[in-house]
Amino acid sequence: MTIVQTTEEWYKGFRVTMTTQVGCATTHDYPSDATVKAVDKHHKEHLSKTQLVVTPAFEHFVSGNHPFTRFLPYLQSDLEIKQDPQFHYIPEDVRASLEQTDPIHFQEYEIFLFLKPGL
Repeated sequence: MTIVQTTEEWYKGFRVTMTTQVGCATTHDYPSDATVKAVDKHHKEHLSKTQLVVTPAFEHFVSGNHPFTRFLPYLQSDLEIKQDPQFHYIPEDVRASLEQTDPIHFQEYEIFLFLKPGL
């Protein structure tokens, strides 16, 4: 069984995650503290670039200035989920009520677009 570490960032209209394998429970290859810290640092460095790469692409897509507008009515592109500033997480009740797309894989990122409720 694979052991993974996931880091996520929440933005207006979407969230971005990065997931990295850090060990394997089947082979008893458990991650060390150094491995976990290194992966955390790697994720933070790359997710900090989200504003430069993913956000402009998302804004272009929801602007509709392209021929691929078929799914735009289903998006909740103005939804902004706020993380708890003290603990940097999203409460489970908010997560459970959120509807989103399957992941869109882009480089090392997994991007989830927020959908309108009840689709």
